[in-house]
Amino acid sequence: MAQVTILLAKPANGVSPSGTLTNTTGLIRLSVSNVAGTGPSSYQLIKQNADSTAWYFVPNAVLNVDDGSVNQLNWEDLEGNALYHVVQTRPSGQSAVLAGATGYLSASSVISQSVGAVTTTTLTASGAIVGQSTLAITGAVTHSSTLTQTGIATFNAAPVFAAGLTASGAVANDFSGSSADFSLSTGAAAWAGASGKALSFVSTAAAMTLTAGAASTWKTSAGALTVDSAAALQLGTTAATSIAIGNGAIAVAVTSSGASSLVVGANGATNPALKVDSSTASSATGLQIKSAAAAAGVALLVLSSGSNENLTINAKGTGTITAQSAVAVPAGGSAGASLLLSSTAALGIYVGSGAPTVSAAQGSFYLRTDGSSSSTRLYVNSSGSTTWVAVTTAS
Repeated sequence: MAQVTILLAKPANGVSPSGTLTNTTGLIRLSVSNVAGTGPSSYQLIKQNADSTAWYFVPNAVLNVDDGSVNQLNWEDLEGNALYHVVQTRPSGQSAVLAGATGYLSASSVISQSVGAVTTTTLTASGAIVGQSTLAITGAVTHSSTLTQTGIATFNAAPVFAAGLTASGAVANDFSGSSADFSLSTGAAAWAGASGKALSFVSTAAAMTLTAGAASTWKTSAGALTVDSAAALQLGTTAATSIAIGNGAIAVAVTSSGASSLVVGANGATNPALKVDSSTASSATGLQIKSAAAAAGVALLVLSSGSNENLTINAKGTGTITAQSAVAVPAGGSAGASLLLSSTAALGIYVGSGAPTVSAAQGSFYLRTDGSSSSTRLYVNSSGSTTWVAVTTAS
């Protein structure tokens, strides 16, 4: 406890006289002793206003001391760092009495109280709170230090933890008793579960929305990632500009036995641009599209569990099947205006105007679009090069 020079009057605004005490514990202790023969006297705490810096008498913070005795005043104040001093108020302004008084002013320590279950309406604390039993608070909670609670804590009003909230130990944290909304901090949220600990989000009869403000990643460090739905599973249906699937040589497999296993189109399943039907019972055939390097073409192959499978191509209704629709009929024929057959190079059916000059495999046919006689309508290649023999047709 520090000895203080007792004042006879309040100091000027903004002035901090020698012995001014800064409140750091929430409890101010004033102790004064009078020398015998000086008579009774009174002393009152003064406090400096934090905004105007003006000193004022603290109401009821008065210490009365009898002649030749000592007395003590303990004054609680939750305003941290408030400035305090003491003024003699009785007899007022008499320095002779003041000379016979010795005063001490200090920030006193608060002794921790040990209690059992606590139920209170309002809790205000500036120091640490340690709870080892049940804590039930029905009103407001104001707390600027540490709360350590090992029992059950019940807050019927919303508590505010300005210094943050930290949980530790192996005891579960259970918020399931609340049926109201649960709001998280506006800062970053991080969850690092111990090995084997699962994270589960369940929304009963309500929607769940995850929205990020930047590029995001959803992945597993081990095992498969499953995304499922009780109805349609929709990807990129609102604002996506593209959907990218796959990485390197990984396979993208779609398992379905529906008539519309894969549908692509501007209107979805209505008049689609592409449709895959795998609804046939025991379905085991399919079509493979094989890519190649530039200028090496694209291959279509039939897939099957059997050794031999047919390929059927049908137009709809009375529609037609057209090949090389972008190629004009060339004079003398060309490889671009042909339909090739078998593994023999250049063996097939060629189309052109005028007599054939195109090189083709022996046995290939040439259809002349401007043929006008029985010997100018159809030709067959006889050399495996550019020699063609006219086939006589009926007029």
